[in-house]
Amino acid sequence: MKRDGIAMNAAAAREAPSRSRPATLLAGFCTLLVYQLAGDLIAWRLPVPFPGALIGLLLLTLRCVWKKEVPPDIEAASALLLGCLALFYVPAATGLITHLGLLEADWWRIALAIVVSTVAGMTATAFVMRWLNRGDA
Repeated sequence: MKRDGIAMNAAAAREAPSRSRPATLLAGFCTLLVYQLAGDLIAWRLPVPFPGALIGLLLLTLRCVWKKEVPPDIEAASALLLGCLALFYVPAATGLITHLGLLEADWWRIALAIVVSTVAGMTATAFVMRWLNRGDA
């Protein structure tokens, strides 16, 4: 760990003052937004068929794999967002209720799409797991 440009040993690192929780969360959210902005800029400048948020998430994943760690501020902000994940479904559920007529008219197509995509996803997952575990017999 470095402090003022000088490498610290483990004992000194434990004694170093840590940031407060709000500061850590703010730093984590800012870091997540920087990665999203970087992904948006890449998606805007290059002809890629992926949304910027997905590219930013890929960049963040690559950074964490390369450094072999998840920074504490990103971990704290991510944990807070995951705790509120159920709230992200409220707008989608509201949209479903407002378009109930479409659901009534095409319910069988929607159900068929859900069943087919679920079976396809489970099948693809099984093949990938079999391929990844082929040498673990």
